[in-house]
Amino acid sequence: MDKINLLFLSSLLACSGAYKVVEIEKPSPCYFISKVKRDGEAVNIFLEHEKDKLCPQVITKERVKVEKDVKRIRIILNNKVWKEVNLREDKKDEH
Repeated sequence: MDKINLLFLSSLLACSGAYKVVEIEKPSPCYFISKVKRDGEAVNIFLEHEKDKLCPQVITKERVKVEKDVKRIRIILNNKVWKEVNLREDKKDEH
């Protein structure tokens, strides 16, 4: 098998795996993901602020890999839910 076919096959396997990528919002660029924890059908994503750094208060986005069966994302700041997002189910019949 040549390198191109192997690369194509590995990308197909990666897409059909047990994970999907979702995009979450952060309250500023100074926040980073400190922990990702599964809670039933939801995933809690804990954000922490970088210390001693001045940041603009502008919403930024970051991609996170979660299991395909996750239905809800909770973004946690200071031990409180900042945002909660229900994930839509992908329809296999759509093109």
